[in-house]
Amino acid sequence: MKYKAEIFDKVQHLYQETGFNDHQLHSTIRFKGKVNVEILEKAVMMLLDTIPILSCAYRHDHGRDYWKKIKIVDKRDVLLIVHDQRTFDYYCTSKLNALNAPQINMCLYAAEHDTLGIIMNHMVSDAAGFKQCLYLLSQFYSNLMVSPHYRPNYKIYGDRSLKGIMKRIPLRRRLISLIFQNKESNRASRISFPLSDESDVFPFIITRELDTLKYRQIRAYCKANDVTVNDVFLAAYYRALIKKLQVETAFFELPIMVDMRRYLGHHEFNALSNFSSTVIMNIPVDRAEGFDETVAKINREMMHKKASDIGVNGLVKLQLIFKMLGDRQGFKTVKNHLNNPPICMTNVGAIDASKLIFKGVEIENAFVCGSIKYRPHFQVALSGFQETLTLSSNLYGSRTDYDRILNFLAVVEGELPIADAVACSAIGATAV
Repeated sequence: MKYKAEIFDKVQHLYQETGFNDHQLHSTIRFKGKVNVEILEKAVMMLLDTIPILSCAYRHDHGRDYWKKIKIVDKRDVLLIVHDQRTFDYYCTSKLNALNAPQINMCLYAAEHDTLGIIMNHMVSDAAGFKQCLYLLSQFYSNLMVSPHYRPNYKIYGDRSLKGIMKRIPLRRRLISLIFQNKESNRASRISFPLSDESDVFPFIITRELDTLKYRQIRAYCKANDVTVNDVFLAAYYRALIKKLQVETAFFELPIMVDMRRYLGHHEFNALSNFSSTVIMNIPVDRAEGFDETVAKINREMMHKKASDIGVNGLVKLQLIFKMLGDRQGFKTVKNHLNNPPICMTNVGAIDASKLIFKGVEIENAFVCGSIKYRPHFQVALSGFQETLTLSSNLYGSRTDYDRILNFLAVVEGELPIADAVACSAIGATAV
């Protein structure tokens, strides 16, 4: 069985070729107890059976790409059990081979309190779809804990293309986006994060957790100032970059991710797909201005973009290129003209604690982060679970880069509006 490769499958494949990132999605779930390994194995295999694209291998043909169904026989291809932190850490920064199946696998660090690491090929899904897979995995696990003979009576293999989104955006609005919002996506930038050029590099994921107290203070600030959590962290990110770059004013292209499901009008999980786009933030932020002023600028710009079909420009351009030029020439054109500003940010959003439930074992924390970047590219991601926020940054870099980013995430946290409000318990940065 074959499935057509959609536009964003091909774009994610290009990110590896063009040296942007390794197109893998990552999640870590820390439990307060022990999971049932046998049930977890069954739940993982059930996930593959329910979402057929996960059991496929990618076949690249210079634009005429497709997914081919492969039978998964060995459970070790899907779930690895380890008993030491070092092996688990190594797994968490590894990557899947899209040419082999499956497109998702997991590693359980079996200890006094278990930890589950999950990696998915970004080519089959964006972060929102990845979270849906996590919810489904926990649902299968919980159902199997109650009834060992449980079997889902459905499959998830709906339309993975952009057609569903594009047909809900009138032609007039698509044309306006194409003509008047051309600077919203696919732009280069001359400003980059100060990373080393050392040759001894390794993949790493650095995380920094913000505890419940800080979470509540940030939410209170958002409510008092009528802004979003994304506005607050983007403002802190801008201000931290000004300090790191040692400039007085920041005026550079900073792409942020947009979940295009906002245009569908529903959120049923009927297809695992890439429905994300990017928009370029380009606002002047002065080092001398206060945090309130910075966050107000960002909020105004975001409100303007949301009112002007945010994210549509990039999708319209991609769809037009492939429609006019065909698969092969369209792929070649995108490859030759793909631009990724060196500095970016993504807000994965909250992991819904009411949907991520493994029956019989409580979750301490969970987060999702994106692909591991290649220098000179640099990204900070934000993820939430219950009343905890996790900042993360992923890179193939040197020890010098690791230390710089470790410090930078602390600077970002220090820029948050509640930094000096009360004494907060220190949550150190950890590498996985």
